[in-house]
Amino acid sequence: MYKKNNGSTEQEILQNQFSAYVKKAVHNRRIQFLTEKSRKFRFETPLFDLDYLLFDTTDIIQEITDHETVRQALRSIKENERRIVLERIIEEKSFGQLSDELGMSYKTVASLYYRAIKKLRRFMEEGESK
Repeated sequence: MYKKNNGSTEQEILQNQFSAYVKKAVHNRRIQFLTEKSRKFRFETPLFDLDYLLFDTTDIIQEITDHETVRQALRSIKENERRIVLERIIEEKSFGQLSDELGMSYKTVASLYYRAIKKLRRFMEEGESK
């Protein structure tokens, strides 16, 4: 098991410094990960445990929601926007992963995503006001 040294030799001092560095690096990365995750969830509502890829593409929208307005809103956006939105929210893929898969730049994928979200919000607001 791990035995803490007393730092009496130069090698033990170096080992203690390195251990402190690694501990601090892991701690900082954990904080960064949690911050990114919470920032993402402020703007998105993730849908967990939903393997929508098993469904036919025409049934995806039907399977992920019971609310007719949401279904109509998802049908109202373009196919590539819908794919980006669904993979970003359901599969929690990053823009980098999506850009690699779709052969688009990071900024293009991000722009399409946020444009689609804006269209969905507008559609939903119009649906509620009717």
